[in-house]
Amino acid sequence: MTAIVSAKPGAVRFQSAAEILQAVQLGVLRPEEARLLLGVPPAERSHTPPSPEPVAGLVARDESIEALPDRQLVPIAGIPGWFASLSDAYIRRLRLRNRRDTTVRNNALVLGLFGAWLGQVGISDGAQLRIEDVYSWLESKQLGANSRAAYTSVVRSALRWGAMNGLGVDPGIAMRIEPAKRLKGRPRPLATAQLAELRAYLHNVPTSLAELRDRALFFVLFSTAARISEVLQLNRDSFVDRTAFVIEKGGGQKQLMLTAQAERAIEEYLRARRDLSPALFVTHARQLEGKRLTAKAANYAWLRLCARLGLHGFTNHRLRHTSITELVDKDVPLEVAITIAGHHSAATIMNYLDVAPSRKRRFLHVLEGPEGDKERPTAEAGASA
Repeated sequence: MTAIVSAKPGAVRFQSAAEILQAVQLGVLRPEEARLLLGVPPAERSHTPPSPEPVAGLVARDESIEALPDRQLVPIAGIPGWFASLSDAYIRRLRLRNRRDTTVRNNALVLGLFGAWLGQVGISDGAQLRIEDVYSWLESKQLGANSRAAYTSVVRSALRWGAMNGLGVDPGIAMRIEPAKRLKGRPRPLATAQLAELRAYLHNVPTSLAELRDRALFFVLFSTAARISEVLQLNRDSFVDRTAFVIEKGGGQKQLMLTAQAERAIEEYLRARRDLSPALFVTHARQLEGKRLTAKAANYAWLRLCARLGLHGFTNHRLRHTSITELVDKDVPLEVAITIAGHHSAATIMNYLDVAPSRKRRFLHVLEGPEGDKERPTAEAGASA
């Protein structure tokens, strides 16, 4: 069985149900998320979990896990003390540096899985750790290129930080772990016709609360070119004069600015809501009414919308690609597009930007020079001369 937390390249992946349950025990995966990954609807949850049968060396430490049918008991954490101390301190550092909750949780999960492996192979002291051990663990995970790069980055950063702070790691080992290369994807904005059809459909006022939310979310993402993790931080009162501030990737502060269309969509959505949640975007599923929306749920919303219109599905992140490409196609100055996207250089924004062939052809004339502007004599004109 293979399950994933997110479809985004480089996201944390699980190879088994046991790893999913272990992530719940580590406190970095919520029980309801585990149920989704294991294909268990919330309605099937038991409110009176049975007592687990004792098994030597195994334990289910979180009662909420007992509600999962066909559960698999996983080894008691077994993380060596030296690495547990290092991991805890490193995670606290990430929080102090104002890193996003998803970043902190994914780091904690990867370090927890690595720590459990260290316990299994008997590396009880940081001085015993060799660079080959790190690579052996990565090989055992059988990860794709982007996931391997993400796992390597987390472990490498934590060990380097631990070595610099005297937490029992050999600096020579930590500094020699090489970063893994990611596969560079090409920009994938929505096709012009698909974007036009989506905007035309969403222009009409939807009838259900979930549709009102999806319309508001679509126009907020499209008008701000923001990441879904940034938009889902927003509360009802975050925007003042169509402007809000969120924590961006890397821990800095980022400004989001709305279009009038997005502002109207938000107002219509909030007028229809009856819950008391402060979050701007919430789920309207019966069992989870009022809970802050997740990125996964937002992706499901786009799949439902596209299925209704007979279009190819898209993801939250493709809306970011689309927004940035649309800005540049409409001749918005590059420095303005960079600031709207929240990037810090033109090199970064090029990873999201797809320059249309028609736009390239439109500007090719500048390479011809003054001679190219003159009409060349035709073959007939040359013959008559």
